[in-house]
Amino acid sequence: MIMKDCWRVEFLNAKVSMADLVYKVLMDTEIKTQPMPIWRSQSEHPVRFSNPMLIQNIQAEVVRIEA
Repeated sequence: MIMKDCWRVEFLNAKVSMADLVYKVLMDTEIKTQPMPIWRSQSEHPVRFSNPMLIQNIQAEVVRIEA
């Protein structure tokens, strides 16, 4: 999970900017990932997100990768 402090209108820009990292993970590990920017406020308060269970599942299963 990559947490970014930015406005929701920047969702697409944030997702596109994560593409290089996703590609690197794929090439290094052969693990296919999907970039999904999650704002800090959504992570701290999942009930404010359109799909709170998704946030909770991500938090439970997160694998942290140092870029």
